[in-house]
Amino acid sequence: MLQHLVRLRWEEFSPSERRNFSNVAVELMSEIADPCEEWALKSQTAALVAEVVRREGLNLWQELFPSLVSLSSKGPVQAELVSMMLRWLPEDITVHNEDLEGDRRRLLLRGLTQSLPEILPLLYTLLERHFGEALSEVGRQHLDIAKQHAAAVTATLNAINAYAEWAPLSDLAKFGIIHGCGFLLSSPDFRLHACEFFKLVSPRKRPADDFASEFDSAMSSIFQILMNVSREFLVRSNSAGGAIDESDFEFAEYVCESMVSLGSSNLQCILGDSTTSSLYLQQALMRDLMSKPKLSVHSSGEGSAANNADSNSAQVDNEKRKISSFLNDDICSTILDISFQRMLKKERLITGKALSLGALELWSDDFEGKGDFGQYRSRLFELIKFIASNKPLVAGAKDPSTSSARHARLQICTSFIRIAKAADKSILPHMKGIADTMAYLQREGRLLRGEHNLLGEAFLVMASAAGVQQQQEVLAWLLEPLSQQWIQIEWQNNYLSEPLGLVCLCSETAFMWSLFHTITFFEKALKRSGMRKGQSSSTSSSTPHPMASHLSWMLPPLLKLLRAIHSLWSPSVFQVLPGEIKAAMSMSDVERSSLLGVGNPKLSKGALTFIEGSPFDVNKEGYTEPNEADIRNWLKGIRDSG
Repeated sequence: MLQHLVRLRWEEFSPSERRNFSNVAVELMSEIADPCEEWALKSQTAALVAEVVRREGLNLWQELFPSLVSLSSKGPVQAELVSMMLRWLPEDITVHNEDLEGDRRRLLLRGLTQSLPEILPLLYTLLERHFGEALSEVGRQHLDIAKQHAAAVTATLNAINAYAEWAPLSDLAKFGIIHGCGFLLSSPDFRLHACEFFKLVSPRKRPADDFASEFDSAMSSIFQILMNVSREFLVRSNSAGGAIDESDFEFAEYVCESMVSLGSSNLQCILGDSTTSSLYLQQALMRDLMSKPKLSVHSSGEGSAANNADSNSAQVDNEKRKISSFLNDDICSTILDISFQRMLKKERLITGKALSLGALELWSDDFEGKGDFGQYRSRLFELIKFIASNKPLVAGAKDPSTSSARHARLQICTSFIRIAKAADKSILPHMKGIADTMAYLQREGRLLRGEHNLLGEAFLVMASAAGVQQQQEVLAWLLEPLSQQWIQIEWQNNYLSEPLGLVCLCSETAFMWSLFHTITFFEKALKRSGMRKGQSSSTSSSTPHPMASHLSWMLPPLLKLLRAIHSLWSPSVFQVLPGEIKAAMSMSDVERSSLLGVGNPKLSKGALTFIEGSPFDVNKEGYTEPNEADIRNWLKGIRDSG
């Protein structure tokens, strides 16, 4: 009733009556400061004082402020009440009130802005004081008193959030508010309220005046705080082995929304540090699916709805163009790389032996989990299509493991084998030129392992026409680089010392396919070297096989690898394997049809196919995470070639 009286009939009071009413309201707030009082009564009393201050203006506020500071220092309940009053004070700025005319709203905003050097330090002091007191009282087992201090901290955070949307960002940084809220992100009891502050300040627009540099500095601090807490959360959730409760996910969602808002509105503050910006883009793709940021439209009451829509559309397009200008080809390429990896369904596996990218995978076997992953993947599709439309050259160069250009390159390399067979000795004069080109492409990193194997096989066909000596030289040239990696004991100890080491190997995609290409080339080298049919049997019996000198370093690691693979089928090992690998160890439809005469004989996508004796679809290079079909093809290829 008193609030309505102040709001509707304040002008009917004389100056002395207003002054008396103001004093009574402040005294009432002092009297109501009791731990036993209802929270709603305390909140409405604080709202009454705030309403009086809004009606009387800056002069009354300057008179009351020393009394409020004194009251807040008397105890946690009094501090809570003062924070409540400070929270209600700017309500007419943040919440539209039809009873408040435009001029009065502007006067209120101007008066509160002038008072920020007094209000913000008080809020920071209350935040720091009562958070420390709450921790101390908990340590002394005084839980009731600790709850009072915690209530004061919560009220102070709510008050801070009332200023976060409109107070100059430079003031929030200068008076420690950003630092204080960032510190409380590590407190489970207050982190959601602190997150609310960052949700409100992250989408703030950069001013065009002299304060732009101060704004950038403050926003960079906010970005660093969010990145640090994000990194800490990911590390903690990973080490916790998936023990994350609902409050943790809610916290992660708040942090994600803040980071998305900051990136959407203030990308210039993120891209200032190339290292951190790269990490930001990687982490942004590891989050749970968040809702799209909504465009806030404030009606001015002038002009038609169509004009407003056109204006808003133009503003959005302008913002998109500004953001796109920061996204260079390297950033878009990184986004696509990560997006392709995240498109795959992942299963949570054994701790430390997992194929998954982390503990925050969205996929689970329950119905709800499948829905989340479907929405997440749909958003990734939107992201990939957006980059493809804006950066077609970058997108066209991505995912070479499936691109038609890569298949064309493999066909070209395969044609060298046919040419070498048909040309016989007439191609020998061209061997050096082809070898020099091949070496150049390798140095430039432009020759994939599958292409290297096919060209190497063609060289062995050429060398077989020149005799054993030429074959030995070509073999030494081709095999020496492979032997340097193959004979290293480190990878054998890491992946072959126990059966489950192969699970780890399957998570190291690039190395996994590197081993595959090495073994398949060993097979090609053995088949393509030696005497041709029709050559002298006496010569062949007296001359050692060109591969003989290489078998001593080839075979020991190969036998270890084959033993490790075969051990996967033992019951004791099989029962602890991840589901993805168990599924890969079963025969595909094509194998069941060809070997057992059952199943679907149609060749499934990802099945092994061979062209000129070379695995075509399994010429992977490790650009994407292996799926069930990839692992099955890898196991089959290693066993067949080995």
